[in-house]
Amino acid sequence: MTTNPLLVAPTPSKDQAVPKPSRWSRLKSSIQFLVALAGTAAFLIYLLVDPFEPPAQPVERVAPPEEIVSIVGPGRIRVVPGSPFDQKIEVVPVRQEVISDAVLTVTGRVVASLRPGHEQEEDYWQFDSVETLTAFTDWQKAQADIAFLETQLEQAKQWAAAPDSAAGIGPASGETCRGGD
Repeated sequence: MTTNPLLVAPTPSKDQAVPKPSRWSRLKSSIQFLVALAGTAAFLIYLLVDPFEPPAQPVERVAPPEEIVSIVGPGRIRVVPGSPFDQKIEVVPVRQEVISDAVLTVTGRVVASLRPGHEQEEDYWQFDSVETLTAFTDWQKAQADIAFLETQLEQAKQWAAAPDSAAGIGPASGETCRGGD
């Protein structure tokens, strides 16, 4: 590895003496240090004695305005007489009335509508989305499955209640059912 001679500082040999700074350069460095120290101390004293405070101005305390409307008790309020709000409101007795108008108006979309069937066909539902139609047909299929399985259950109960010996099969007759015979 080679070194660049410009980057390496020359080291004095033991025989060479390091030159001493002159009196004038030492005096100049000392004066410069003392001036910097005095400036720093002066700035510190200034900050401690006179911190950055805004000039003292008399502060006028304004009393909060009186509340025009206040709550007196449950279901009761008090309005200051002669206030602008008191002049705008009108006191009337409260009475109960029965109304027959619609209480709530709902707007939206039609999700399904029942359409009349053609000639002999039953009426049918028309849905606004495929997902709703699929859910409806799944529900209809589930109802049909329930009806079919209830019929099967009744037939199984009737077969179990019938005397096996009369049919000539089953455990009472001693025969067993084998697949493929």
